[in-house]
Amino acid sequence: MTFRRTVLGLTFLATGIALLELGIPALQDGRIPASSKWMLVFILGGLFFSGTGVLWGLSLTPRWQTFEAFFQRGLLALRRIRWVGIPILGLVGIGWLELIYLPYPALFERNDLFLSPALRLSLLWVLGVLTVPFWLALFPRLRGVEALAGALLFLGLLHRGGEYFFAVRDYPFSLGWSEASRFYYGSLFHSQAIYGESTPLPFLHPSRYLLLSIPHLIGNLPLWAHRLWQALLWFGMPLLNAFLLARRLSLASRSIRWLFIGWSALFLMQGPVYYHLLVASGIVLAGFDSRRFWRSFFVIVLASLWAGISRVNWFPVPAMLAIMLYLLEQPYPGNFWRWVKNPVIWGISGVVSAFLAQAMYIALSRQPDISSFGSSFFSSLLWYRLLPSPTYPPGILPLTVILSLPILFLIALNGKRQILHPLRLLGLSGMVFILFAGGLVVSTKIGGGANLHNLDAYWMTLWIWGSALFSGQVTGEQHPGVPFRKPAILIALAFILPFYPAVMEGRPIPVLDKARAEFELSLLKSYLKPAVENQQPVLFIWQRQLLTFHQIEGLRLIFPYETIDLMEYAMSDNRAYLQQFYDDLCHQRFAVIVSAQQNIVFKSPQDTFPEENNVWVTRVTIPILSYYKPLDTLDQSGTQILIPKENPPTCLRIAVP
Repeated sequence: MTFRRTVLGLTFLATGIALLELGIPALQDGRIPASSKWMLVFILGGLFFSGTGVLWGLSLTPRWQTFEAFFQRGLLALRRIRWVGIPILGLVGIGWLELIYLPYPALFERNDLFLSPALRLSLLWVLGVLTVPFWLALFPRLRGVEALAGALLFLGLLHRGGEYFFAVRDYPFSLGWSEASRFYYGSLFHSQAIYGESTPLPFLHPSRYLLLSIPHLIGNLPLWAHRLWQALLWFGMPLLNAFLLARRLSLASRSIRWLFIGWSALFLMQGPVYYHLLVASGIVLAGFDSRRFWRSFFVIVLASLWAGISRVNWFPVPAMLAIMLYLLEQPYPGNFWRWVKNPVIWGISGVVSAFLAQAMYIALSRQPDISSFGSSFFSSLLWYRLLPSPTYPPGILPLTVILSLPILFLIALNGKRQILHPLRLLGLSGMVFILFAGGLVVSTKIGGGANLHNLDAYWMTLWIWGSALFSGQVTGEQHPGVPFRKPAILIALAFILPFYPAVMEGRPIPVLDKARAEFELSLLKSYLKPAVENQQPVLFIWQRQLLTFHQIEGLRLIFPYETIDLMEYAMSDNRAYLQQFYDDLCHQRFAVIVSAQQNIVFKSPQDTFPEENNVWVTRVTIPILSYYKPLDTLDQSGTQILIPKENPPTCLRIAVP
């Protein structure tokens, strides 16, 4: 009864919030009086709001038994035709995706009212509650709380999946500032076959681009196939890691196991934890055995080699994840040196392996300036982004603390019961704190601070420790025969909170006219035709994937000065690189430059990413427009074509340290 009353009360509250969040804007812009659809929605919403209020009131009285019997009879009838639940759940899922991602959903004229996280959470809860009977009919062994959890996870994972898979489009231009650039960087591992010459390898996130290079092994796949592969990585790697951890844990039942996998995937996506880090963590979760030293040693080395060609702050992560599993699974034997020997060897070998992998990659990369691999160490730190700001309204620090609290309280209760030896607790807590503090520092780097992904390793350790406590898989020294009590409120909060960062993401997909894109592509080719015929150099600062996928042919790839690299060098103030760029601009080396539209507009602190914009304008836009002038700007794709100025100014010189 407590569960039913809570669900009814929350549904009553969520319906009220949804009606207010929708109703006030809809009344202000006149949608409700003018649209019969909106009128019908609010009439039905009002009836549902009243009905849930009445039912919640009945649940406090003996008359609830009458409704309970009616509900059970209805559920029995529904189980006789239970397969009807599949198309109904499918329609609910499609409707949810329409509200979030389609510019013009079937029921509403526009979906710009569905951007509020409070509204999205409320609707997600209401839809989850409404579909519980169909889940119970399809899976008779489920309890009510399991059916509700499954219904919510179904919608939450659909929401996240839509964010990734709606980007799978047959559209030749980039869908965002750096969206298609990722596939160009993946192509550099096959540069000889694609461009006819061997180029340097990427210095930023090499392991990410190595994964994105895999479709190039198959042949000349179109851009949409590469987008599909990346969507599968974003969505599939969290699920794979969740499955691997679930396999290590002895969970109560099959239904709990699948719910755990779904929740874990949603938890890992709240950063999100990047899929190339999840390769390293997956290796550890799949192969590490705390009782077998040498097997674990080679697993840690393998995962650390991968981390070594990723990000420098990930170098110790595989060893730390393995040591965390060791500390959770192996009790303290009473001999400190015997107990600490294996973790120390694993930790040192993991970090050394990561540095060796980086050194080998640097040697193989043929990058002309190896200092680029340390560019992040020379970038500004914007500490204000830890708190709420226009770039990330919830604030990195407040939201991280809120999302972490249920698991941290669970850990604190574990410590209070002295289930773990103090040395084990100190080791676990120390690693979590180090990764938390390190993630906060990295989040302040210019170019970041717009989500929680720089705390990725922290999320991983928190997830593993909390999951081990939830499943009772922590081997303790104290009270071995007494089960660890897990307060239901903490489990419920830990389950619900990852939905908030999920619903913050996802916007209506832009309406892109394929015919217009083809026209703009042909127009771009016409502008480039003289340069192609005269074999003059053309610099693609942006839209370089047009060369990768042979949408534009006859041009030689000019390797430097791509958008992502150029932005990284601008943010780290790499003056040697920038001076070379300015010299090439001054001497008008390029017959044509293809870039995003360049505007000399400086942002104020009230705007999003002001420092990044202003660095770009100062160190890239102004120099470009000093020596080149816009010939045309393609409206839909935002692509600008620039040609040399007739009388350029004197070459720009900057002090190179």
